[in-house]
Amino acid sequence: MLLSKAMIRLTQARKKIIEIILKTASPISAEEIIRLLPVNKTTVYRQLHALTYAGLINEVDLADRKKRYEMSDLTHHHHLVCLKCQKVEDINLDDHLFSQEKKIEKDKQFKISKHNLEFFGYCLNCQ
Repeated sequence: MLLSKAMIRLTQARKKIIEIILKTASPISAEEIIRLLPVNKTTVYRQLHALTYAGLINEVDLADRKKRYEMSDLTHHHHLVCLKCQKVEDINLDDHLFSQEKKIEKDKQFKISKHNLEFFGYCLNCQ
């Protein structure tokens, strides 16, 4: 399992947090995880930090200053964020973005390690 590759122990709290993140279709906040788990909120934050540090989950910042989490083994993707209901949806973009990233690296002599791209607007229900 992923935890053994990351060389961290599978505690009950970590197992439950991973299960919640796996079941969630979009990035989930710590507050949402706390509502779903009958554990101390400090435990949730501590475990999220450990799982992020181990590289098992990614921290997603969608410009509203609320950190969200998703599994790190997902294919590279971006997000649509509704400004009204805060719904977050994953989207995949074609390879054109990858070629643009390589062009930026070459033209600017800048080694890109990662990027974030989110689109903000209104979902069908909020339009």
